Amino acid sequence: RVLCSARAAVLLYDEAQKLWVPAGGVPGAGGAGPPPPQNPPSCVQLFHQPGSLGFRLVGRRLGPEQQV
Repeated sequence: RVLCSARAAVLLYDEAQKLWVPAGGVPGAGGAGPPPPQNPPSCVQLFHQPGSLGFRLVGRRLGPEQQV
């Protein structure tokens, strides 16, 4: 069952670079030149499984590919 849902810019921490980067990466990030294109927002949902007392956080891009 879905507990909540939100639109968000999803970021992952890159330990090697010691900074937050957009999930899925951005072509050309980190280099000189024009800023990289914006990543489409994601739909982030928090699911709860009462029987196992488990939770799952799922992010899905809102673009046509709907990458999870």
